Amino acid sequence: MELRRVPSPNFAPRAPGSRPVFLILHYTACDLALSLKILTDGQTNNPVSSHYLIAEDGTVFLLVDEEMSAWHAGLSSWGGYIEGSLNTWSIGIELVNFGNHPYTEAQYQSLLTLCPAIQMRHQISPFHVLGHADIAPLRKSDPGHHLDWGRLAERGIGVQPQASIHSQGPLEIRTLQILLARIGYKVTPSGTMDPETSASLRAFCQRCAPTHLHNTFCPEVMAFLDAYARALS
Repeated sequence: MELRRVPSPNFAPRAPGSRPVFLILHYTACDLALSLKILTDGQTNNPVSSHYLIAEDGTVFLLVDEEMSAWHAGLSSWGGYIEGSLNTWSIGIELVNFGNHPYTEAQYQSLLTLCPAIQMRHQISPFHVLGHADIAPLRKSDPGHHLDWGRLAERGIGVQPQASIHSQGPLEIRTLQILLARIGYKVTPSGTMDPETSASLRAFCQRCAPTHLHNTFCPEVMAFLDAYARALS
């Protein structure tokens, strides 16, 4: 894994008492040159950054030191963490990808080297390796359905629930919402398939049940949700 340092001015000290407990994966939705420009531009009205950027050839760019808070999460939340932004609680990795094609083998190799090292340094649980879509499902869809989370989970980078028994009985939206909220999504058990529930369900399927993206509210997905929630407890 080739590592290059390209410092970004877009960072801040982490909030007092905070430390990295999440690892968040993104795609840039643009090419490498523009990705670097956006992530290191300190003159824009809306500066953004990430700790790392992984090019299509696997080169890893270190933009912000892990001790600092990079600006990659935006308005976001997960579980019991205060709603607002998870920047101060996370490490962000951007992957060069437009969101409409598979990631390269070189990018996977870099992820398989970089992520476990980050997780070990900061004691980040596999359950806290998430996509941007998970923590901001109404706003974001990255890293998209082309990322093979199953391959990453084999190395402890994220979690893939194993559900061999399909959910029994009628599908209930409130039960779905309770499971999503238990996992970490910001969902209220209203019994109505509201935008938050629909977006959160799609984010979960994108990461944990990609073969069901065409039919997210089904017995198979409910079984995956239940297995994931049980593994957390």
